Amino acid sequence: MSVRVRGDAVDRPTALPTDGLGPGPPTFVDGADSTSGTEVVAPWIAWVGPREELRLLPLGAVGETAFMPSAEDALDEARPLRWVAGDRRMLVAVPGDTSAPLRIFACSR
Repeated sequence: MSVRVRGDAVDRPTALPTDGLGPGPPTFVDGADSTSGTEVVAPWIAWVGPREELRLLPLGAVGETAFMPSAEDALDEARPLRWVAGDRRMLVAVPGDTSAPLRIFACSR
C-alpha cells in the first residue's frame, strides 16, 4: 500500500501493483536532481519479487503509479541506489561482484 502524508493531511491508501514480496524490504530509488535544467526523474520503488527477481515501479510526481512494475533479470541481485542526474541511468550495487561492486544501468519507463 502507498499512503501520501502532507503535514496534517493523510490521503487514502492506494494499492500498489505487485505479485508479492521476496526477501528484504522495498526501497525508494531517489530521483535525479539537476540544476542544469535537465529532467528531474520521479522516484521509483524497488523490491525483490517472490521468485527472487528485482522489481522496479516508477512513481509519478505525487507518488501515483501510472505503470506496471517490471522484472529486471539483467540486474540479478543488484540493489538500486540512485538515478544519475540528467540521464535515464541508475547506479546499482552488486554485492556479489568484487570486480565491479557498483555499476550503471540504462533504464526506461
